[in-house]
Amino acid sequence: HERTGGTGVIDTGPEPEDSDASGYDGSENADLFTLDRVVELNITLSSAAMTSLNSDPRTFVEGAIDIDGDHLDSVGIRLGGKYGSSRTLSQKTGFVIDIDRYDPKRDWRGLERLVVKNLVQDGSYVHERVAFQVYEAMGVPAPRVGYLWVKVNDVDFGLYANMEAVDDRF
Repeated sequence: HERTGGTGVIDTGPEPEDSDASGYDGSENADLFTLDRVVELNITLSSAAMTSLNSDPRTFVEGAIDIDGDHLDSVGIRLGGKYGSSRTLSQKTGFVIDIDRYDPKRDWRGLERLVVKNLVQDGSYVHERVAFQVYEAMGVPAPRVGYLWVKVNDVDFGLYANMEAVDDRF
C-alpha cells in the first residue's frame, strides 16, 4: 500500500469483487450465518476417533456430520479453541470440521470448512457477532457468524457460534 501525493489517502488497490474466480459469492450458505435461526449440527465420532481426539486434539480424525438436514460422511474433525477456550471432548469443546479433508473436490453449500466456536469465554454469546458487524461497518472484511445447536453422538453440547472460515474463498 502506498500513500498518495501527501493527501493522507491510502491506496488499497482495486475494489474486491463480490465473488471469486469460481463464481462463489456466499449466497448458497447465507442462511447458515443469520440470526433468524439456530442450525442443528450432530457430529458422529467412533470410539477410536474420540480416543484419538482426547490424546491429540489438534489432529484431524474421520467422522460424520448431520447439518441442516444433510448428512456428510468422511469429514475431518479436530478440537478447536486456544488458550482460555480450549476444552476436552468431555467438556464443551470447539470444533474445526474440514469438509474436504478426505475428498479435496468436495464442498458443502460452497463451504470447505466449518469453525464451530464453543463460546465458553462469552457469557452473552454475541461478542464475535457484534465485533465482526463493527468491522464490516468500518469496511474491514470480516467473517460471517451464525449459531449452531451442537450434539456429539446425540449428546447435547449446547449453543455454539458458526464462524465463517477465513480461507481462500473468504
